[in-house]
Amino acid sequence: MAQMTHRIHAHWDEIEALVLKNSTYCVVHYLLGLIVPGALSPVAVILPPRKILIAARLAVPPETVSRTLRSLSEAGLSGDDVTLIDIERLRQHLQ
Repeated sequence: MAQMTHRIHAHWDEIEALVLKNSTYCVVHYLLGLIVPGALSPVAVILPPRKILIAARLAVPPETVSRTLRSLSEAGLSGDDVTLIDIERLRQHLQ
């Protein structure tokens, strides 16, 4: 029951992010969703090879995803491999 409640809350947060928040919030929420809860910085994640897949999931144009990823320079972006250098700093975008 606890696991199901956790999954419901996670889906609710995702719906809220997609409907009520700006593109930066959506991209940061997506990136943080790729890491294990409680992970310490830095964390390496692998993005899909095509940004259009991320854009489709977040319901934003692919150009917006690319632009937002570039603007989050503290995330340490490099191609399809992303190193989240400061997770707490990224979390500040969610407030």
